[in-house]
Amino acid sequence: MYQKTDQDRSPWKCGGNDGVILLVVVTVIAALTIMGGLVMTLLLVDLRGVRYYKGSVEALHHADAGAMYVLGRIQEDITANSLTLDQPVESVSYAAPSWLTFDTVTTLTRLADNKSYRYDVRGRSGNSLGRTEIVIQTPGNVIGVNPNAFGLFSDGNLEIDSGTFVTADAASNSDILVKSGSGVTGDAIPGPSDSTTVESGSWVTGSTTPMSEEVILPPIDPDLLADAQANNNNASIPGQFMSGNDFEVDSDTCTLDAGTYYFDTIYLKSGARVNVNGPVVIFCTDWIDIESNSEFNNGGDPDELWMFTTTSGQISIESSSFVYGHIYAPNCSDFDVSSNSGMVGSMTGGGDGYIRSNSTFVLGGSLNGLASGLGADVFRVALTSWKTY
Repeated sequence: MYQKTDQDRSPWKCGGNDGVILLVVVTVIAALTIMGGLVMTLLLVDLRGVRYYKGSVEALHHADAGAMYVLGRIQEDITANSLTLDQPVESVSYAAPSWLTFDTVTTLTRLADNKSYRYDVRGRSGNSLGRTEIVIQTPGNVIGVNPNAFGLFSDGNLEIDSGTFVTADAASNSDILVKSGSGVTGDAIPGPSDSTTVESGSWVTGSTTPMSEEVILPPIDPDLLADAQANNNNASIPGQFMSGNDFEVDSDTCTLDAGTYYFDTIYLKSGARVNVNGPVVIFCTDWIDIESNSEFNNGGDPDELWMFTTTSGQISIESSSFVYGHIYAPNCSDFDVSSNSGMVGSMTGGGDGYIRSNSTFVLGGSLNGLASGLGADVFRVALTSWKTY
């Protein structure tokens, strides 16, 4: 019988168990191919997931950083009085700086408590989106509390006498009376439960709608007061104008050089003249009395004269006197601008306020100098809620 030799046994010819082995090998190779494909698919899916996660994290970082950037912008605008936070929805435009990527923030929305505002920042990285929601409260946590929102403000009743003209936004935590023959070019906003009375022959060009909540007058910063007491320019004042720590000018002329001063009282006697040579900030612990026919920085830049007093007494500008500057007296019993006088600047006082007959009151300057006596924190918004999505 013919016997097969090795030459007859081709590797492509199967016999006996060879067919089984080949089938197993083919099956294993197919399985490995399938598994390799699955592994590659899983790797691609995982890579996409990593990229998505990285994009999401970056988008959230842009949203968080953008939220802080916008908070800073809000703070700057409140301090500069270009944003007062007194509307249910405030329209703003805070675009991302070059180093951040987020959608422009266009609205601040007041919440139901009437004290808080919410804004959203949507950060972006590629196709990924991150969102941060911020809730802030206004300075002092009261709508309209920002004391530089008004040129003329009294904590009590405000009376504008006949023949008097006010060119400023005026407000009060109580009633406002605009007597016959007088006028307010601007707002005359009374307290929440009070009203503005505009007598016949007088006018108010702006709003007379009561404010939603009372204005809270922040106190003068005690640290700034103590620093002014310890470090001031009082020594530069000629001796005849100082009586102890009282600043007194008789029928004479005194010039205050730029600097910070600390007095117990400010007393300009009849016919006195005080000039200001550069920015002057005065801290005072008692009354301010500017007698008739006197002048304090008359015709000068009102932003170069700021007077802050903690007095519980009266602020008095007597007849035919003129002041170009700002007075902030949150605890005074009342302030009185007598007849035929003029003030260019701002007046903020506790108690009642009187602008007497035939006087003129004009808002002058920017009012931003309040920070020099109240401290920057009085204008600082409070961050009350931070949510990231």
